[in-house]
Amino acid sequence: MPQDKHWIQCNCRSEALLLESNDDLALLSVYSLQHSPLWRDRLRLVWKIIRTGTPFTDQIVLGKEELKELKRAIKTTTKNIENYERTKRTESIEG
Repeated sequence: MPQDKHWIQCNCRSEALLLESNDDLALLSVYSLQHSPLWRDRLRLVWKIIRTGTPFTDQIVLGKEELKELKRAIKTTTKNIENYERTKRTESIEG
């Protein structure tokens, strides 16, 4: 049974990640958030949930070691983005 949930939407608001943890595993699910006013699209999503039993597009299960690797990758990527932003600010001040 999941004990902790984190919902993270992408910048375009059309997809989202749900990170859930339970006793010894983490579940990372990808959701498609199609906010379509068309009934056809809504029925398609309902049919997918009925057919598969899941509202998410994809899911991966991570153990402790894989979760540590994901954490390292996110930290590295965050540092790279911060360095890029710092470089861009410096260039705009100098240029």
